[in-house]
Amino acid sequence: MARIDASLFELLRARAATSTICPSEVARSVARAPAGSNPSALAWRTLMPLVRERSAFWAGLGRLRITRAGEPLDPAGDLGGGPIRIGRGPAFDEGPDNAALPPSAT
Repeated sequence: MARIDASLFELLRARAATSTICPSEVARSVARAPAGSNPSALAWRTLMPLVRERSAFWAGLGRLRITRAGEPLDPAGDLGGGPIRIGRGPAFDEGPDNAALPPSAT
């Protein structure tokens, strides 16, 4: 999970403050295998539920925001049912990028 958290913040920091990322960018970044290995091209898909869960966790803290078709979503609600985008929340730069795991993950 630490790699997912790190990737979320790294990818967003590499973009303009108003830009968003797709959760699949995070999953692909984390699933990227070391040079010389031959991972399944679809391995990143298995990470998608966890990327959405971690995004919702950070959005609940105000560090990230989650949108669908440009409209903000409630991070405590159901994020399934369509594409989402992840952007910087109002508290993006506050605190470390390695907060405690949400209760459901412990």
